[in-house]
Amino acid sequence: MVIRDGTHESDGKGASARSRAPSIDEQTWNEHLRYWRKQLADVTVVRLPGDDFGSRDGLPLQTCESELPADLINWPSQPAAEYVGSPLNLVIVAVQILLARYTGSDDICVATMTSPADRGGMPSCGDGPVDVLMLRSRMTGSATLRDYLRQVASTMAEARAHSAIPFDALVHELRLRPELARAVVVEGLMPVPSGTDLTVRLCSGKNGARSAVVEYRPDRSGTPTARQMAAHLVDVLHAILADPDASLGQIENSLLSGVERGLVLGE
Repeated sequence: MVIRDGTHESDGKGASARSRAPSIDEQTWNEHLRYWRKQLADVTVVRLPGDDFGSRDGLPLQTCESELPADLINWPSQPAAEYVGSPLNLVIVAVQILLARYTGSDDICVATMTSPADRGGMPSCGDGPVDVLMLRSRMTGSATLRDYLRQVASTMAEARAHSAIPFDALVHELRLRPELARAVVVEGLMPVPSGTDLTVRLCSGKNGARSAVVEYRPDRSGTPTARQMAAHLVDVLHAILADPDASLGQIENSLLSGVERGLVLGE
């Protein structure tokens, strides 16, 4: 049971969410908590294809690695690099667009993982140096990719600047659902939370080549597979790199036919 003790929430055994981060000063705690209270207000857990088919508990992860567009080898010279910053941010954009198309939602919240270096030397979060960082974006079909890329880059920068509070403390303090982090985008082999249903890993290969490893726990209907999700992700990345001035609506509409979308959502 969660109990309010005036300022911070307690788990009923005297341990407040604030006590989970004793090395963070009160001013930083309050500033960062205000940011997340606003950023995650009324947030919902992102839907994944097949959620209507019941629990995924006990279902195995599928894994598929796909080569990403060769344009990422010379990433700094790509027009999109000016707006979104890093290749990781680009993949986050692609995953959010893909999930928006799968689900029909324009409010997508995914997670990435943050390290002390990402936090500019702030105290370690939780029980170790790596912690969950939530990234929430709202999209409209009329917005250009260019504007959305900038939005995501700004969201990432602000989230990292306010990442001192451990995710488990935010869950308690803001009464969030822990499964909010069920879809995660990370660099390489960085660890992810247990129970994650979708992980997209941005990996580096020889001569600057990039690949994406999709780890996905499909629903009991088996649609789509990790391989299909990886193929759709590559399609989104090609579209972004080809025309950053295209609208989000154009990109989403080019991904799935009406029949495919019905299969993905179980309609």
